Amino acid sequence: FTAELRGTLEHCHLLPNPARFQLGGQTAIVYREDVLTRTKLAALAPPNIAECDDVNRHLVETMLLQGHLCPVPLAQTASYAPSALLLDAAPDLLVVAGRKAQFNLQADAASGGAREGTVAFSPGSFGSSGKWMVYRAAERVAEASFLELPD
Repeated sequence: FTAELRGTLEHCHLLPNPARFQLGGQTAIVYREDVLTRTKLAALAPPNIAECDDVNRHLVETMLLQGHLCPVPLAQTASYAPSALLLDAAPDLLVVAGRKAQFNLQADAASGGAREGTVAFSPGSFGSSGKWMVYRAAERVAEASFLELPD
């Protein structure tokens, strides 16, 4: 299938999951997995809402603090090479492309903690919502965009 696709499309580049690449001098990681659901199912206790009222922020901070893209036991993950999921250092851009709703966590000095310097977002499900995210590498800003879908 991929050979046929590459033969048809002249400039086709297929990336692995997770995909790691440089974008405007920034380290970017795109992880296509419903990691929020996996993490909720594997959690021994729910997140402390008093400390972190946003589960997406909690997920991203957990991933960055643990240095791992899927912070659940390896037996509960898909068949990835364990080293493929490791985060050697916090990336400049982390895209968690799951089936859940969009979220956007911008990097700023005030964010502090594990997320300082990392822009993290989920583009959401384009097929069902017509929404996606646009990342502007020069400004280090992600913003939501959408397409009006006919009824």
